[in-house]
Amino acid sequence: KKTKYKYISILDEGDDYANNYILDLMNAFSYTDADIVGKSSYYVYSEDMKAIVLNNCNQEYKFTDNLSDSAFVIKKSVFDRIKFSSRSEGACKEFLVQCSRKGYKIFSADKYNYVHRVKVFGQVRSTDEFIGNEPDYQKFYNSHIRI
Repeated sequence: KKTKYKYISILDEGDDYANNYILDLMNAFSYTDADIVGKSSYYVYSEDMKAIVLNNCNQEYKFTDNLSDSAFVIKKSVFDRIKFSSRSEGACKEFLVQCSRKGYKIFSADKYNYVHRVKVFGQVRSTDEFIGNEPDYQKFYNSHIRI
């Protein structure tokens, strides 16, 4: 309610955003009727493996209920019905689940201009599955290695 702007962006200080990240997501509002636009397909950098991986291949330019919880833009009007949880861990993911349940339209734009950084302990079993002991390993299912 305090902002005068019509859109609010969610960012994570540990991730990397290219110069056109916001422009890329804002453009999607002009060709969709989405309430939230983000990245379902996106690159992930594993610090321990020094590898860049494409997460959720082929999830671009489509409506979805699954976005990166640190790469999306929301119409301010969504906050009239849905609020962020007061807890810090998992609040963005919980917010997106609530939005989906309430019928808000969530759109996945392209995979570019954003890299999610993680520390993954484990090894590559194949090009589409990573295993490890940290919670972040789940983000690597359905991923493909890119160097």
